[in-house]
Amino acid sequence: MSMLLANNGFTPRTGYTRQVLKVNNIAPILGDTAAENTRLAYAVSQGFTGIQLYGLYGVFGIPSAEADLAAFINKAYTVYGLKTVGCIMGIGNAGFIDALAYNASVPATSRFNDFNKENEFWNYFTVYFTVTSAVGGFTYTITLNGTTYSYTAGGGDTRADIAAALAAACAPSGLTISIRSVNVPNDTVRIRNTTSIYASFTWSNSANIADENIVETYTDWINSLIWLKANIGSNGIITAYVANPSNNWGVTEAEQMCTNIDIYEGTNYTLVPDEGQNAYRNRQLVYIAQGAKNIGKVQKHYPIFSAEWILPVPGATPPIPAPSPAACGDDVTFMGYYLQTNGIAAANSDWLGQYTADAIPNKSSLQWVGYNYFSYNCLSLYVP
Repeated sequence: MSMLLANNGFTPRTGYTRQVLKVNNIAPILGDTAAENTRLAYAVSQGFTGIQLYGLYGVFGIPSAEADLAAFINKAYTVYGLKTVGCIMGIGNAGFIDALAYNASVPATSRFNDFNKENEFWNYFTVYFTVTSAVGGFTYTITLNGTTYSYTAGGGDTRADIAAALAAACAPSGLTISIRSVNVPNDTVRIRNTTSIYASFTWSNSANIADENIVETYTDWINSLIWLKANIGSNGIITAYVANPSNNWGVTEAEQMCTNIDIYEGTNYTLVPDEGQNAYRNRQLVYIAQGAKNIGKVQKHYPIFSAEWILPVPGATPPIPAPSPAACGDDVTFMGYYLQTNGIAAANSDWLGQYTADAIPNKSSLQWVGYNYFSYNCLSLYVP
């Protein structure tokens, strides 16, 4: 038996209502006792039973950082009484390999017991090409599916100018192309294959461009979970963050998810608690319930609420004002204002009332087990 399979983890309790908080960028926090305690105390004060951690790629493989992580997790369990501590891992299975190796190296009370998958396959296979420097006279190239597209920079070009020119040059590829900001405004060409969640493309690029595969295909996404299920042993549970805004996955994929996921985390990203949102109820819960029924399973699940609040939404009911005391999030407004006005308990209660009353087809194949909140930075700002 391998070390990973033989590794008995710190097993989460069952039979309670989970309330899990996603905590941003943990790496720079580890070892800072005050910052650690602030986050753990906040989680407990707001009724959270567990946390999930972003930013672990900057921790694994660094002995001092792993020691700080072990102390933090031990404190979360033994001092603050949290029941679950999760690792949020992105593309592929490399993060899970690192997390399982970390678990095997530390005592039981310093181990992860929630292995969370987060990579937005529903947004299609995506690669970012970030222009890292502007060099006059240099020919920048991006090769897509064997065809090279190029632009030779002028002496006065900025990184944004070069990115825009490369985006235009790549247009004949037939892929979906847009501009994003990574290091400086508009310095990145985002290229996606939007024909299918299964479709990808090959690529390479010249110097002075940094490439990063941001979103994987659905095939790679589910394969990472199949691998994890085969290797997790008794380390804990498998959870996964999923959305379906464009209705580009269905019952076939739901069957595979239910086969490999212990708790399905469905994004219910709305301005107010709204279990009946089409992108959540009809494009997630209905499919998951059917998929679970088809494989003879009762699938555990909970909604994810987002505390992001970026802009006012005057046409909402009720109208949402400008963020106060500050904006928080990526690029969309969700439940930040509602949570500031009504609190977490009201959000949970409102949503649960809606879910309880909803006659979802095959609902007996679903088991609601709690709530999940994204994320600490925003939620602590609006619900201090």
